[in-house]
Amino acid sequence: MKILLINGSVHANGNCDFLIKAAEKVISAHGAESERYDIGTAPRCACIGCGKCKYTNGCFMNDLDDAVKKASDADAFAVFTPTYYASAVGNLTSVLSRLFMSGSEMFRFKPVTVIGTGRRGCISEAIHEITRFFEFMSCPVIFGRYPAICYSGKKENAKFDSEGIQNTEEAIEALLWLTEVIKLGERNNIAPPIWQGRKLTDISSLSSKISEMS
Repeated sequence: MKILLINGSVHANGNCDFLIKAAEKVISAHGAESERYDIGTAPRCACIGCGKCKYTNGCFMNDLDDAVKKASDADAFAVFTPTYYASAVGNLTSVLSRLFMSGSEMFRFKPVTVIGTGRRGCISEAIHEITRFFEFMSCPVIFGRYPAICYSGKKENAKFDSEGIQNTEEAIEALLWLTEVIKLGERNNIAPPIWQGRKLTDISSLSSKISEMS
Protein backbone atom coordinates (compact mmCIF):
# COMPACT_ATOMS: atom_id res chain seq x y z
CA MET A 1 0.00 0.00 0.00
CA LYS A 2 1.40 3.37 -1.02
CA ILE A 3 0.10 6.76 0.14
CA LEU A 4 1.05 9.84 -1.85
CA LEU A 5 1.58 12.86 0.38
CA ILE A 6 1.06 16.07 -1.64
CA ASN A 7 2.65 19.15 -0.11
CA GLY A 8 0.97 22.36 -1.27
CA SER A 9 3.28 24.62 0.71
CA VAL A 10 6.13 26.61 -0.80
CA HIS A 11 8.08 26.52 2.47
CA ALA A 12 10.67 23.77 2.72
CA ASN A 13 10.40 23.35 6.50
CA GLY A 14 7.04 24.90 7.28
CA ASN A 15 3.90 23.70 9.00
CA CYS A 16 2.78 21.42 6.17
CA ASP A 17 6.20 19.79 6.20
CA PHE A 18 5.86 19.21 9.95
CA LEU A 19 2.45 17.54 9.48
CA ILE A 20 3.68 15.45 6.56
CA LYS A 21 6.48 14.08 8.73
CA ALA A 22 3.90 13.22 11.40
CA ALA A 23 1.84 11.44 8.72
CA GLU A 24 4.91 9.53 7.51
CA LYS A 25 5.46 8.16 11.02
CA VAL A 26 1.86 6.91 11.20
CA ILE A 27 2.10 5.31 7.76
CA SER A 28 5.39 3.62 8.59
CA ALA A 29 4.04 2.36 11.93
CA HIS A 30 1.23 0.62 10.02
CA GLY A 31 3.68 -1.07 7.67
CA ALA A 32 2.61 0.96 4.65
CA GLU A 33 4.69 2.99 2.21
CA SER A 34 4.55 6.71 1.57
CA GLU A 35 5.82 8.92 -1.22
CA ARG A 36 5.96 12.68 -1.31
CA TYR A 37 5.25 15.27 -3.98
CA ASP A 38 6.12 18.91 -3.29
CA ILE A 39 4.44 21.60 -5.35
CA GLY A 40 7.55 23.76 -5.00
CA THR A 41 8.17 27.46 -5.27
CA ALA A 42 8.09 27.97 -9.03
CA PRO A 43 4.88 29.54 -10.42
CA ARG A 44 2.52 26.84 -11.72
CA CYS A 45 0.00 27.58 -14.43
CA ALA A 46 -3.62 26.46 -13.95
CA CYS A 47 -5.61 24.58 -16.57
CA ILE A 48 -6.42 26.96 -19.45
CA GLY A 49 -9.12 24.76 -20.97
CA CYS A 50 -7.30 24.37 -24.29
CA GLY A 51 -8.42 20.74 -24.69
CA LYS A 52 -5.04 19.58 -26.04
CA CYS A 53 -4.81 16.85 -23.40
CA LYS A 54 -7.68 15.05 -25.18
CA TYR A 55 -5.35 14.39 -28.11
CA THR A 56 -1.97 14.11 -26.38
CA ASN A 57 -0.53 12.07 -23.54
CA GLY A 58 -1.09 14.45 -20.64
CA CYS A 59 -0.90 18.21 -20.30
CA PHE A 60 1.12 19.94 -23.02
CA MET A 61 2.94 22.12 -20.44
CA ASN A 62 5.16 19.12 -19.61
CA ASP A 63 5.85 19.91 -15.95
CA LEU A 64 3.64 17.22 -14.42
CA ASP A 65 5.46 14.02 -15.36
CA ASP A 66 6.71 13.40 -11.82
CA ALA A 67 3.29 14.10 -10.33
CA VAL A 68 1.56 11.81 -12.83
CA LYS A 69 3.96 8.95 -12.11
CA LYS A 70 3.52 9.26 -8.36
CA ALA A 71 -0.26 9.64 -8.53
CA SER A 72 -0.58 6.64 -10.83
CA ASP A 73 1.44 4.46 -8.45
CA ALA A 74 -0.45 5.59 -5.33
CA ASP A 75 -3.31 3.73 -3.66
CA ALA A 76 -4.52 6.80 -1.74
CA PHE A 77 -3.73 10.46 -1.22
CA ALA A 78 -3.17 12.88 1.64
CA VAL A 79 -3.11 16.50 0.51
CA PHE A 80 -1.68 19.22 2.74
CA THR A 81 -2.77 22.75 1.95
CA PRO A 82 -1.73 25.97 3.65
CA THR A 83 -4.05 28.99 3.64
CA TYR A 84 -2.01 32.08 2.88
CA TYR A 85 -4.94 34.26 1.93
CA ALA A 86 -8.64 33.36 1.75
CA SER A 87 -8.34 29.97 0.01
CA ALA A 88 -6.16 27.00 -0.81
CA VAL A 89 -2.77 27.98 -2.17
CA GLY A 90 -2.85 28.79 -5.89
CA ASN A 91 0.06 26.58 -6.96
CA LEU A 92 -1.70 23.54 -5.51
CA THR A 93 -5.07 24.16 -7.16
CA SER A 94 -3.29 24.98 -10.44
CA VAL A 95 -1.49 21.64 -10.46
CA LEU A 96 -4.59 19.69 -9.44
CA SER A 97 -6.70 21.37 -12.12
CA ARG A 98 -4.33 20.15 -14.82
CA LEU A 99 -3.78 16.71 -13.31
CA PHE A 100 -7.50 16.03 -13.14
CA MET A 101 -8.29 17.55 -16.53
CA SER A 102 -5.58 15.60 -18.34
CA GLY A 103 -5.59 12.31 -16.43
CA SER A 104 -8.42 12.03 -13.93
CA GLU A 105 -8.63 8.22 -14.28
CA MET A 106 -5.50 7.77 -12.15
CA PHE A 107 -7.43 9.18 -9.18
CA ARG A 108 -10.75 7.38 -9.66
CA PHE A 109 -12.10 5.57 -6.56
CA LYS A 110 -8.86 6.14 -4.59
CA PRO A 111 -9.39 7.48 -1.04
CA VAL A 112 -8.15 10.91 -0.03
CA THR A 113 -7.85 13.03 3.08
CA VAL A 114 -7.05 16.74 3.08
CA ILE A 115 -5.25 18.52 5.91
CA GLY A 116 -5.25 22.31 6.15
CA THR A 117 -3.06 24.79 8.00
CA GLY A 118 -3.43 28.51 8.57
CA ARG A 119 -3.78 31.23 11.16
CA ARG A 120 -7.56 31.40 11.50
CA GLY A 121 -10.24 31.84 8.85
CA CYS A 122 -10.88 30.07 5.53
CA ILE A 123 -9.02 26.83 6.34
CA SER A 124 -12.24 24.80 6.10
CA GLU A 125 -13.04 26.42 2.75
CA ALA A 126 -9.54 25.57 1.52
CA ILE A 127 -9.99 21.92 2.53
CA HIS A 128 -13.32 21.66 0.72
CA GLU A 129 -11.86 23.41 -2.31
CA ILE A 130 -9.26 20.65 -2.60
CA THR A 131 -11.64 17.77 -1.88
CA ARG A 132 -13.88 18.92 -4.73
CA PHE A 133 -11.30 17.82 -7.29
CA PHE A 134 -11.37 14.28 -5.89
CA GLU A 135 -15.14 14.15 -5.44
CA PHE A 136 -15.58 14.47 -9.20
CA MET A 137 -13.76 11.13 -9.60
CA SER A 138 -15.80 9.29 -6.94
CA CYS A 139 -12.85 9.32 -4.56
CA PRO A 140 -13.92 8.50 -1.00
CA VAL A 141 -13.07 11.53 1.14
CA ILE A 142 -12.20 10.64 4.72
CA PHE A 143 -11.23 12.71 7.76
CA GLY A 144 -10.45 12.11 11.41
CA ARG A 145 -13.03 13.22 13.96
CA TYR A 146 -13.61 16.21 11.67
CA PRO A 147 -11.64 17.86 8.86
CA ALA A 148 -8.02 18.08 9.99
CA ILE A 149 -7.10 21.70 10.72
CA CYS A 150 -3.85 22.78 12.33
CA TYR A 151 -3.70 26.39 13.46
CA SER A 152 -0.33 27.89 12.64
CA GLY A 153 0.07 31.62 12.37
CA LYS A 154 3.84 31.48 12.01
CA LYS A 155 6.32 29.06 10.51
CA GLU A 156 6.45 25.78 12.44
CA ASN A 157 3.74 26.86 14.90
CA ALA A 158 1.65 23.80 14.03
CA LYS A 159 3.67 21.77 16.51
CA PHE A 160 1.88 23.60 19.34
CA ASP A 161 -1.61 22.58 18.17
CA SER A 162 -1.84 19.17 19.84
CA GLU A 163 -5.50 18.71 18.84
CA GLY A 164 -4.74 19.49 15.21
CA ILE A 165 -1.82 17.06 15.21
CA GLN A 166 -3.95 14.33 16.76
CA ASN A 167 -6.70 14.82 14.21
CA THR A 168 -4.15 14.74 11.40
CA GLU A 169 -2.79 11.43 12.67
CA GLU A 170 -6.32 10.01 13.04
CA ALA A 171 -7.17 11.13 9.51
CA ILE A 172 -4.12 9.27 8.19
CA GLU A 173 -5.06 6.17 10.20
CA ALA A 174 -8.60 6.31 8.80
CA LEU A 175 -7.16 6.71 5.30
CA LEU A 176 -4.97 3.63 5.77
CA TRP A 177 -7.91 1.63 7.09
CA LEU A 178 -10.21 2.54 4.21
CA THR A 179 -7.51 1.88 1.63
CA GLU A 180 -6.89 -1.58 3.08
CA VAL A 181 -10.62 -2.30 3.09
CA ILE A 182 -10.80 -1.37 -0.61
CA LYS A 183 -7.79 -3.53 -1.46
CA LEU A 184 -9.30 -6.41 0.52
CA GLY A 185 -12.46 -6.05 -1.51
CA GLU A 186 -10.47 -6.17 -4.73
CA ARG A 187 -8.73 -9.35 -3.58
CA ASN A 188 -12.18 -10.86 -3.04
CA ASN A 189 -13.39 -9.86 -6.50
CA ILE A 190 -15.44 -6.88 -5.30
CA ALA A 191 -14.78 -4.55 -8.19
CA PRO A 192 -15.48 -0.81 -8.23
CA PRO A 193 -18.45 0.42 -10.25
CA ILE A 194 -18.07 0.64 -14.01
CA TRP A 195 -18.48 4.16 -15.28
CA GLN A 196 -20.89 4.38 -18.19
CA GLY A 197 -20.49 6.66 -21.18
CA ARG A 198 -21.04 10.24 -20.13
CA LYS A 199 -24.40 11.82 -20.89
CA LEU A 200 -24.07 15.55 -21.43
CA THR A 201 -27.07 17.83 -21.22
CA ASP A 202 -27.03 20.91 -23.43
CA ILE A 203 -28.50 23.47 -21.05
CA SER A 204 -29.34 25.92 -23.83
CA SER A 205 -31.30 23.24 -25.73
CA LEU A 206 -32.98 22.16 -22.51
CA SER A 207 -34.10 25.73 -21.84
CA SER A 208 -35.57 25.93 -25.34
CA LYS A 209 -37.50 22.69 -24.88
CA ILE A 210 -38.88 23.85 -21.54
CA SER A 211 -40.01 27.10 -23.15
CA GLU A 212 -41.78 25.14 -25.90
CA MET A 213 -43.62 23.02 -23.31
CA SER A 214 -44.78 25.94 -21.23
